[in-house]
Amino acid sequence: MDKGSQKSISKFWEVLRPMNDSTKITGIGVSSSNNNTRTSGQLLIQCGGHGNLQQIITMLERITHLDQFKEHFTDWKQPWYFARSDDTHKLLQEIGYVNTIVYSSSKHVLLPNHQIYSKFIK
Repeated sequence: MDKGSQKSISKFWEVLRPMNDSTKITGIGVSSSNNNTRTSGQLLIQCGGHGNLQQIITMLERITHLDQFKEHFTDWKQPWYFARSDDTHKLLQEIGYVNTIVYSSSKHVLLPNHQIYSKFIK
């Protein structure tokens, strides 16, 4: 998993993690047997997974190698990282989450027009 994803998920854990040793981790979040302010938490994240936007990424990679565009992409790094489900599950476990459910869905988003598609890409 890339460092940006790891940092984001770790920040969520900081908000949800147990406040003291008597707190039990019981779900994707936490719950406490005492009366602390933070008594339970649950986290649901939806994000792109492995293979997401692959057609667009492949097309962009081809463009970066074309002679007419190559000079504009000399230091360009592909900005997207889409983790595999098992990598995400492993990261969640390493951070401290328990009872995690990680899965991949092949549902497609259909954008109704060019303007909305352009905003999505930006």
